[in-house]
Amino acid sequence: MFRRRRDKFILITIVISGLLILMLSLLERHLTSGLYAQQMAKRWEQGHISYAQVSAFFAESRQVQEEGINGMRNAISLKLNEDGYHISENNGRTWIDAYSGESQLVLRKDENYVDVLALGVGGEFFQFHPIPLLSGNYLSAEELNADRIMIDNHLAWELFGSYDVVGMSVWIGERLYVVAGVTALPEDSLSKLAYGNSYRIYMNYAELKLLNSNTKITCYEAVLPNPITNYGVNVLKQACGIDVDSVVQDKKSQLLQFGDCEVKENSSRYKASSLLNQLSSMPYRSMRTNAIVYPYWENEAVVIEERLAYILFIKIALAIVVFILSLYLVVSCRRGNKIWKRKLEKDI
Repeated sequence: MFRRRRDKFILITIVISGLLILMLSLLERHLTSGLYAQQMAKRWEQGHISYAQVSAFFAESRQVQEEGINGMRNAISLKLNEDGYHISENNGRTWIDAYSGESQLVLRKDENYVDVLALGVGGEFFQFHPIPLLSGNYLSAEELNADRIMIDNHLAWELFGSYDVVGMSVWIGERLYVVAGVTALPEDSLSKLAYGNSYRIYMNYAELKLLNSNTKITCYEAVLPNPITNYGVNVLKQACGIDVDSVVQDKKSQLLQFGDCEVKENSSRYKASSLLNQLSSMPYRSMRTNAIVYPYWENEAVVIEERLAYILFIKIALAIVVFILSLYLVVSCRRGNKIWKRKLEKDI
């Protein structure tokens, strides 16, 4: 009787653990489904070649400007040309990029002055970051009129009392700008926290540089062919001047990010192998070894990454429990069958 109750309890534990693993897997899918800024490679992917989305984050001390971005672009193009990945199957381009940098500005509408956080963008920024629009249009890479800006809904209501304000004008310093579009504010709690409480505007990076000469490019993003593991991220590392062949002997140092440039592969960051690396670095993640400040979309992605790493740890622990208990039940059943068989033979 005791053995039956024990086996029943073990079986219930196995079922509950399996359900928890399923629920955690659904939670994983939910956490990553809304991160559109991390999914550009899937949207861009074409033909039979796989692609990788990669990002480089720079400390302001690196003083990255558009000349530096052009140098990186040339290095990437040269490498792709050398390896035969510069033209797609339909003779189109095989890669796409964007860059951005932030500055504080003061915006004026009539007698109303508002402090705003301006994000200067270049390249195909809004393909990487398809921020929901409430009205108007995105700024394109081919935008000829640098006097166009986008504002968020928070700022639109502060200045105009409405989000339907496309075509209206505001002043920044002595320059007049026209509102091209109004972006929606994030809805979920984590996105709101990462976005912050600041009023935000988006504008051409070169124009932002004119308004604030201290502005630096702090983020560069690209989608590149990735025919073999780490090809895309290594191409970007080389373009940033990072030696991909150097080997760090200290394993703990490998888990930390030093220097003024940090390169990440967005496409694979939520895979199990990457998350296991995150788990191994958890004891050291509170250490600051560089002066790099992430943009709000990367801060959100980092938090999701850490949550997924913990979820993976729990799933592994539950899977081990299921395996051990299942193995115990099999052994217990076999042992019980042998005892029952012996008893029958004795009775006969």
